[in-house]
Amino acid sequence: MKSRNISLDLFRGFTVLWMVIVNNPGNWGQIYSFFKHASWNGLGSADFVFPFFLIAVGASIPFAYSKRKSLLESDSKIISHVLIRSIILVSIGLILNGFLDYNLSELRIPGVLQRIGIVYFFTYLIYLSLNSRLRLILFSSILLVYSYVIVYCPPPDWDYLQNPIFQYDAKFNLAAYIDRLLMSEHLWKLTKVWDPEGLLSSVPSIASALMGIWLSEWMIPESKAEIASKGVTEKGNLQESKQALFSKSESEEYYKNSLINKSLSFLDISFEKKVTIAGITFIVLGLLVGIVFPINKSLWSSSFVLVTGGIAYLFLILLHSLPKNWQQSKVFDPILMLGRSALFVFVFTGFFSRILNLPLWENLSTKTIILDCVSIFSTDKTNSLFYSLVYLSFTLAITWTWRKVYQRI
Repeated sequence: MKSRNISLDLFRGFTVLWMVIVNNPGNWGQIYSFFKHASWNGLGSADFVFPFFLIAVGASIPFAYSKRKSLLESDSKIISHVLIRSIILVSIGLILNGFLDYNLSELRIPGVLQRIGIVYFFTYLIYLSLNSRLRLILFSSILLVYSYVIVYCPPPDWDYLQNPIFQYDAKFNLAAYIDRLLMSEHLWKLTKVWDPEGLLSSVPSIASALMGIWLSEWMIPESKAEIASKGVTEKGNLQESKQALFSKSESEEYYKNSLINKSLSFLDISFEKKVTIAGITFIVLGLLVGIVFPINKSLWSSSFVLVTGGIAYLFLILLHSLPKNWQQSKVFDPILMLGRSALFVFVFTGFFSRILNLPLWENLSTKTIILDCVSIFSTDKTNSLFYSLVYLSFTLAITWTWRKVYQRI
């Protein structure tokens, strides 16, 4: 199972690394197009960060649940732990939103950590409450219903006199309407009348996390089967080895109740092939859905869920297929460190970036002064990117120090 955890940590680590780079340019007006978010419909490289995070959140749930059950914790105790952790995530997100300017009348309520906390809680409940068949039905229902609601259901404030045919945009869609209705003055200051982490668009975000659960459900039995096969020479019986590793509940969960495993079992294919087929299938489905509901991160469109999820599957299987000595080499140590410290890195960079923007000397911010010092190239965009890399290097140093101190406490 160790190698499987390493591949997930690498997946999470590369996601965190990319997040630090794209979220911290030296100059937001001087960014290479490759590092940008899509302006509305479409898919930029920066748009992969958040869905990859949520897929990693979903993938962690079966592993975490299995570990807690091995410690004989009850489901009610586990749910209490999950609820507390979700509340902490939402609280940190709110603190981060208001950092250095806590104007409660205009404090942004939605946010990345808030969405992660909400998605984590509800995805965990779904995992505990529904078997694989019902989760697949729920996943499909979320994407279908959400597509219909956004594409075909005009918000109550749609003006039929000027626009008799409804066509959603950033302001006029049901998700934006709900955000304005419930949070009016507490939305992102750059959008004002809608929020990219709004309430309704958080629902399909749960679908992204569910895709992560499937990855782990495929990983866990394969990992245990590998361990069992290694013990054959000692125990003399592969079946006995597997029975020793799998509890009755685990066998029922990962074999009897897994609809996807059932549908693919007749092919007798490996984990790698299974995830590759699923990834390609999701991408194709996403592109087809995109004909009606285009790929859109701000709305977290159904096509966005499927395409980013499919690409995440293929990326993870690429990492998973690396030789074990490569995965455990010193070259990947910084990536693994980021993957195992994702929350710390997000919170640290969130606060630190705001501190750097404070005026330091003659109305110049610390960031401006640092950017001027590292501007050694001939183009502004290259200097802006180089600042991101310097920022990443500093983040790695701080994260390494934090882990050393944390491990000693």
